[in-house]
Amino acid sequence: MERFSGPPLNDLFASVLRHLPVAVIITTPDGRIVLANEQVQFMLRQDGDPPENIASYRERLRGFHPDGKPYANNEWPIARTIATGELVEEEDIAVVRGDGTFGVIRVSSAPIRDGEGTLVAAVITFCDVSDEKREHDALTLIADASAIVAEALEYDRTLQRMARLAIPRFADLVFIHLLDRDGKLARQEVAASDREREAEIRSAWGHFPTLSEPLLRVIESGESTMSSVIPVDAWDTIVDRDHREALTRFGIHSAMSVPIRGIGKPYGTMTFVLTSTQRAYDAFDLLVAEELARRAGAAIERSRLFEGEREQRLVAERSTHRVEYLQRLTSILAQAVTIEEAVAAVTTELRAVLRATVVIIGLVTEDGEQIRIAGSAGLANDVEERYRYVPLTTEIPLTQAVLSHEAIFIGTREEAERRSPFVRDARPDSRAWAAIPLEMRGRVIGVLGLSFPEDHPFDAEERSFIASAAAQCALAFERSILFDSERHAREEAEHASRAKDEFLAILSHELRTPLTSVLGWADLLRMTHENDPVLVEQLTALRKAALMQARLIDDLLDVSRIVTGKLRITRRSVELNECVCATAEAQRLNAEAGGIALICDTAPEPIVLNVDADRIQQVVGNLVANALKFTPRGGEVRVSVRRENDRAVITVHDTGDGISPEFLPHVFDRFRQASVGDSRNYSGLGLGLSIVQHLVQLHGGSVKAESDGLGKGATVTVTLP
Repeated sequence: MERFSGPPLNDLFASVLRHLPVAVIITTPDGRIVLANEQVQFMLRQDGDPPENIASYRERLRGFHPDGKPYANNEWPIARTIATGELVEEEDIAVVRGDGTFGVIRVSSAPIRDGEGTLVAAVITFCDVSDEKREHDALTLIADASAIVAEALEYDRTLQRMARLAIPRFADLVFIHLLDRDGKLARQEVAASDREREAEIRSAWGHFPTLSEPLLRVIESGESTMSSVIPVDAWDTIVDRDHREALTRFGIHSAMSVPIRGIGKPYGTMTFVLTSTQRAYDAFDLLVAEELARRAGAAIERSRLFEGEREQRLVAERSTHRVEYLQRLTSILAQAVTIEEAVAAVTTELRAVLRATVVIIGLVTEDGEQIRIAGSAGLANDVEERYRYVPLTTEIPLTQAVLSHEAIFIGTREEAERRSPFVRDARPDSRAWAAIPLEMRGRVIGVLGLSFPEDHPFDAEERSFIASAAAQCALAFERSILFDSERHAREEAEHASRAKDEFLAILSHELRTPLTSVLGWADLLRMTHENDPVLVEQLTALRKAALMQARLIDDLLDVSRIVTGKLRITRRSVELNECVCATAEAQRLNAEAGGIALICDTAPEPIVLNVDADRIQQVVGNLVANALKFTPRGGEVRVSVRRENDRAVITVHDTGDGISPEFLPHVFDRFRQASVGDSRNYSGLGLGLSIVQHLVQLHGGSVKAESDGLGKGATVTVTLP
């Protein structure tokens, strides 16, 4: 019942205070209570008559700051208001109520002054916000835990953060235990508000066994357990005295153990402990603990999914890396022309890719009795030299793979010891071995040997990769052998080609000397027998044949100079229109004799180039003569000169036989001449266009031939800088 003292109060005001849902206390400046409605006693759960003054309330009520520090007498809001006139608004204070339970009250206090501003009284109001505060703290804790789960990538780190999250706002100690792969409970994490106590607990974990039975029951049943107050004799059943004393020192007052589960799968438990007697866990705390455990299970689930994905990614990356290595190895081996180069390309990098201790490549000797170590990586020089040749009768994986034609994989040293005595002499840092035969057309020519520093599972993917690397080695060795044979054949062919070129050069010189005499005597006889038309006609035919033969010999001489690199050009300033047209006009008699129209189109402006005029005339002459030769009666040969940008272009186009698509790529080859049908229709050695190409290239230009096919004519374009 309210107690009123001091000056009479308005009855209406007293009635309002009586029915307010909040507790109200009015005091005088000296702390004497003037008014206290019945809500005060109800919220503080105090028995008996209300105290006479505020000091008595402070003696009967214990309050705590958010960090757990007790309120001093002068820190209470009403004390501060009386002392300094401070206005305090909604200050949350954790209190131990009269019945020993814990709660939170939200306190406001204000000074009451008279008309002159003198403090005449103070009023304090408060309400019980325990449930509101508790729910808010619980929701905040769960939200923080959800945020941790959202970031979870490694579950051990995530569980550590979640354990520390509950300290100290929800627990004084947190223990996390997880099931290992064998289904046994293993310590995972511990967190404590006191770092020294945490270190002590961690030390005790290393000395004393885990109390697994109650935790395993929680895991198996999937149901949480809670002891609001741990009895003082709870640890009396622990036989080991040191263990019993350690548990007693922890001062466990209240505890909950909740299961950590994933989707249909148990992972372990979370245990929350209060060591302070200020409060104990209840059903609401158990609900919060179970929510935290659910999020811990989600974190483990997410982390393990991430680990699985990461493992798959690592496998994919490893596979990609190995595929890239095989591609790189293929490229390197494609350039290796000797077995030594192929061996060097394989051993070092393959050792790094597979993280092997040693990589060896051995080749079967010609007598088929031994293996010769062709190269290695990771093998000491003295050891490689000592075992340079290994008889096939030696019982080691290398020889066994060669004899059996099958790959051999030995995953452990124990397995190797059962299979062969070679392990006694093996390197101590080798614990697994592989040997893959190198086959060429069904015949084993060598072996790829590997050793590893750890036990090795040799899964299907790795076996396939090693087999692929071995196959590439075998192909490279086969190519090297074929290359050696081809190189010998090429050297012989080049020697024969040089002998042929030398013979042509000598032959050309030897033939030119008598031809000069033939031409001289033919001209002399024509001049002295001009009146004998029959003899003149015969001498003219003779001279024409000799000139043709001279041109062939000149072509042979040019080719021999080209082959030997002795063909040179002498540049001077030349007007290209005049040079080209003069050369074309020299062929007009031949064109008219064959009934072919010969047309020369020149550029409208002069084109002056620094070229060898004689050789340009030779180029144009060869092209025009060639066009006339392949153009039938009634056809046309058109020679044109033009400028395109900063280059001069000479084009010789005919309406003759054309060039087949098959022969077009070879039109500038030496000694190549197109045939129509099964026989040659035209005379010549097939050197003219080859000489044209070389002369144009000596000038820094280019030449190309084009044709739409047989019977559709041809066009040869020369471009000069």
